[in-house]
Amino acid sequence: MVLRSSLQAIAAEILETPGSHPGCGLELRFAWATKEPERRCHDVQAVMQENWPDQRIVQHIHYLFGEAPVSFNVSASVYFDRQVNEEQMQDIPVLCDHMLHVLNKLFMMHE
Repeated sequence: MVLRSSLQAIAAEILETPGSHPGCGLELRFAWATKEPERRCHDVQAVMQENWPDQRIVQHIHYLFGEAPVSFNVSASVYFDRQVNEEQMQDIPVLCDHMLHVLNKLFMMHE
């Protein structure tokens, strides 16, 4: 789970700027190694879209240039389109439970 905030939002939070609505961006990131990135990435994309259909999902495939890849490091990120602030803190445990559910699905796919 990655939380990102701009310097402007942090300053608004610290200074308690009237009329500001500081928050941060939320990204959920899953990573694994695979020998079959093309097949696995399609399966992962389906799971991610099933669980977060309205969010932007991005996958990255990494390997060392100049070496014959034995396996590929893959990451899948879910980017939420709304800012998270103190009002959503009660949602974090539910989100963590949902992430564990998805992680279990991904684990079962890679066995």
